This record gives sequence, C-alpha cells and structure tokens, in this order.
Amino acid sequence: MSMPKISIIVPVYNVEKYIAECLESLINQTLRDIEIVCVDDCSTDGSVDIVRKYASTDPRIHLLTKAKNSGLSETRNVGIANSSAPYLMFCDSDDFFAPDMCKKMLNAITQSGADLAMCGMDILYEAASSLKESDAEYYRVKYRGLVPVSDAVVQNSDVSSCNKIFKRSILDAHDIAFPVGLKFEDAYFFNVYVLWVKNICFLPDRLYTYRRRANSIMTTTFDGASGMAADHLKIAIRYFEYLQRHDLYEHKYKYFWKSVFVPFFSFVLWHCGSSECLDDAFVTAHDFIGKNYTWGSMELATDRTLRMIWNGTLNRSRKYLFGLVRLNEYIDCKKVRVLGIPVYKVKYFPDYSKHYVLGIQYQIRHF
Repeated sequence: MSMPKISIIVPVYNVEKYIAECLESLINQTLRDIEIVCVDDCSTDGSVDIVRKYASTDPRIHLLTKAKNSGLSETRNVGIANSSAPYLMFCDSDDFFAPDMCKKMLNAITQSGADLAMCGMDILYEAASSLKESDAEYYRVKYRGLVPVSDAVVQNSDVSSCNKIFKRSILDAHDIAFPVGLKFEDAYFFNVYVLWVKNICFLPDRLYTYRRRANSIMTTTFDGASGMAADHLKIAIRYFEYLQRHDLYEHKYKYFWKSVFVPFFSFVLWHCGSSECLDDAFVTAHDFIGKNYTWGSMELATDRTLRMIWNGTLNRSRKYLFGLVRLNEYIDCKKVRVLGIPVYKVKYFPDYSKHYVLGIQYQIRHF
C-alpha cells in the first residue's frame, strides 16, 4: 500500500450506535489514499468489535487499544503518534464526513499553499436544539478562499478540529498536541496551531456532520450541572504557558488577555453551574491575574473587566442594607437596583460610557 496522503484520527469510546456510519463515511471517501487510525479509549460496549469487523476488510483501518481510559485529548495524541501521512484530519466517532471531504480539503490546502484549511459543517440535533441559532452563527464560514491570518480572522473562526486539515510538519516542529486531562481541547489545539500559520484556506462547503447528543461534553456543559466549564479557564492558562515556553507571550500579550482569557473566563461564568465551581474559578483567576497582568496595560474596558474578575465581583450580586440595594457588574455594564427597581446603570464602550440614573441618560467620554 502506498503512503497515505491523509491520516484520519478517530477516537472511539462507547459509540456502538454510531461508529458504523462514521466508518462507512470514511472508507467510501472519493480520495482513496488515506489511513483511518481508530483509537479505542477502553470502550465497554460493542464499539471495538464493529471497528475490528471493518478493519478485517479494509487494510486502511488501523485499530489501537489503550491500556486505560484517559479522555479525548490523549486518545487523539496516540492517534497522531501512530499515523504516518503528511496531513491530518479528525473525525469523532459519532459524526461523519461527506463523501468528497478528504479530496476537497486536501486540494484546498495543497493548491492554495495554505497552512490550514477549514470548511463548514452540518449539525444533527439529538439534543440541545435550542442552540441552533447560535450554532449557525458560530460555525458559519465567514471568509472565502485564501486569507492571511490575523487576530480577527482567528476570532471569527470556529475552533473545532474536525472540520479542518492540518500539516503534520507544523505539529512536529512546534510541540503541538492536545492538552491531556482537560476538556475543550479543540480551543487549545486550534489557538496554538494558528500561532504558526501564515494563511488559512476557507471552504463554504458543509463537508462535516456533527451530532449534538444528550450526553456529549458540550451539551452537558451548557446544561451547567457538570462543572466541566471550569476547564475553559484551565485551557486559557495552558495556552499562556505555551506562549511563554515559545517566547510568544510579549507578542500575543493583548490578544491573550482580551481575546482568550476574558472570553474563556466568561464561558466559565455562564456555564459553571455551581457556586463551588465558580468560587474556585475566581480564586484561580485572581491568583493568575495578580501574577501575570500589568494593570493599565490594556484599553479601559478590558482592564476594568480583569479588575472585576480579580476582585471577584463580576456578575455577582452584592447586597447592601439587608439586600434592599443590589449591585451587579457585568463585562459591559453595571446595574444598581433598589427594592428591585433599576435606579442606576452604566454601559461601557471603548471610548465612552453611557450612564442612566432613574431613566435619565448622560454620556462620559474616556480620555
């Protein structure tokens, strides 16, 4: 068998209901020069038997079995380490590829000379259909063709690993791997990878189908009950450590604090689900900001938000006069209520603030 052009990494864990559809979509790709590396994370159902059956008739399928269950990040890392093609793609075992996905993605990255290519995706909702509107905007491909990388382009791109094709040479040269032991591994992997990318090729085609399931990580996180959201803050800190390790922190200082740390903490704030989880996040953030942030080094809005995170007041209701007066601070505004009636509000903008006192508005410009 000739050297494959693409290695597709498929983590497998208790997906006997879906794995056949996933593998069918991969073995029937119009691009035949691929290898399919399935890594079993100690499944307890019939998933592995199904993979073995497919592997017995298609030599492009390789099955690896881990000694112990350790999560998605390490499973993908094992797949990467045991694959051979110059380009890498990822397919979760409850999802599937369009028949020509590999061919189109390979053509996109090779013919354009890009360091990364990404496409759109369709979503099947077995759960969390309330997320349809936000999903449509988040996963919408907002650019076309070859685009130079910038902070804005990165911020306007989804972080999923499964609708992209990566260069192995970039991973090998820059110590890039999924963060073992943490959820939201795609957010870390994507943000670290694009540090070394000059341009991205965008395809509007929806070539990947992602299944939202009731027990998936993201669905469980949005429910707020699991405490998984706290890993988002840990991902931000792991990204910071990577920047420091590769002497990139000074260059990405503003991007890190404004576009990674603040929004990642905000994700924790909205989805933590328990006061204990939130308390731990505030303590971690307080210590991290105190050690690493220089007050006044960012624009007013970001500096103010970081100070609220640091002192633990962001989005927490502070009560005065036995609860008759309540103060809430959010990223973009502050509200005061007396006996439940709004009496004061300030809305923050980069260069000015709008203040409302008993419904009367006035504006203050920042200098």
